[in-house]
Order: sequence, then structure tokens, then C-alpha cells
Amino acid sequence: MQETTNSGAVSIEYGHFYVAEWVEEPDFRTGDPVIVTPGQFTIVSRVQAHLIEVTLQLAAAEPVPGAGWQLLGSYPYRPTRAGLIAVTAPTAGQGPQLQLDPTTSYTTYIFTRGRADSRERWQAAMDREEWGAGLDGGFEAYLVVFVPTGIQPAPAPLEERPVPVDEKGQRPANWTGDQHTR
Repeated sequence: MQETTNSGAVSIEYGHFYVAEWVEEPDFRTGDPVIVTPGQFTIVSRVQAHLIEVTLQLAAAEPVPGAGWQLLGSYPYRPTRAGLIAVTAPTAGQGPQLQLDPTTSYTTYIFTRGRADSRERWQAAMDREEWGAGLDGGFEAYLVVFVPTGIQPAPAPLEERPVPVDEKGQRPANWTGDQHTR
């Protein structure tokens, strides 16, 4: 297996972002920092709006990210579509992507750096009226690692699935427009 890593900055608003094949609004009435739904992880930031660095990684074994990283949790993940994972935020564009094998199941490890005191650092920047550059980033970073754990049946072929849209008629975050549909 070839290990793959993709990183990028994502501007989040409303205090959360998605690592998903398809984005659906989760139930936010949980106090958990990660909300798991089929095909999607919703990661709840401690800061309402800011720029974060997110790294998606496919690895052969359980990761050891190094000093400063805190494990938020490990979760089973089964691709529900074609296995293309994208980082998105409610009002921002798309961040990094990672192609997973849709016939493989995974254990996903979600790590964070800077989260423990991010709200306090953000509030201090707001109190100093550091608009713009002062709020652009550095408050939180995330590392999402997918480790293969088994096999699963492949999702239905694209040509057998309807055009994917949510209840508002929007395409999934990773929709490229060149997928075949009926």
C-alpha cells in the first residue's frame, strides 16, 4: 500500500468542518468533538471562525504523530460512495482530498494540535482587535489518518446511482461533475 498525505488550509465558520464523501447536517446536540455519521466525520472546533490546517493521510499502521498532537478518537470508517474524501466547511470551499479504496474498511484516527486552549487564544486576539491577520490561523490543526483494517463490498457503481444531491439540491463536496449517472 502506498502511503498518501494531502494537506491544506480551510477557512471554517460556524465552528465546524467536515471530512466526508458526502456532507449532511449532523445532530449537533452532542458534546463530542467528532460527530460520526455514515460517510462523514464532522469535527467541531473550539473556535467559531478561523483558518485551520488539515492533513488527510492514508497509512499502513496506527500513526504516531509526534509531540503536541492529541488524539480526539479513533473511529471505524466504511466508504459509502466512491471513496473520495474531501475536507469542506459550511461556507468555504474545498480543502484537501484523499482517495480511499471503496472496497476497504478503515480505522480513522483524528488528532488535533492547539485545540486545548484555542478558544482562549482566539478570544485574546479578539480582545486585542486583531482582525484579519491575527485571526487567520494557528489556533487549531488537525490530522486525520485512515488505516486499512479489512474489506467490504464495493458501493454500487456510479452509473447505477442517481445524481447525488442533498435536500437543498446541492452536490456532495467532492463532486467533480464527470461522474456517470442515470
